[in-house]
Amino acid sequence: GIATRKILSLIPQEASVASETHLIPQLAKRRILMRFPENYKYIDSDRNVQKVNLIVSQPRFNSDYSVAFHHHALWLENSLSKMQELVDKNDYGVLFCDSKGIILKEGYTSLDKEINCFKQEIKIGLNTLEGIRK
Repeated sequence: GIATRKILSLIPQEASVASETHLIPQLAKRRILMRFPENYKYIDSDRNVQKVNLIVSQPRFNSDYSVAFHHHALWLENSLSKMQELVDKNDYGVLFCDSKGIILKEGYTSLDKEINCFKQEIKIGLNTLEGIRK
């Protein structure tokens, strides 16, 4: 939809990206595109391990489907956990956040507004998972 196109418009064409499966087709015209949360590192042509420039996630998309589809709940849990880990370790910062999606950027220092949104989105996702498990 329009909100997803807005998020994707923030991603430079030359950026390497890790994204959830449902966003892969819209991001396909780039050299390095990986499926998140399973992957966010790759080996470059010089055989060096690199991290993607950006990680794109839509936790609420997976939340919406996680009640009915177990694999969406697993993606949600793994995605939330990996994003939290990467932000906590300061490997990535929150470049963009709203209720429709999150973009993490390697080596970026998050602004307060974005990190507060990120924490809220993580909390909403974890609450969804908790509700499913009951």
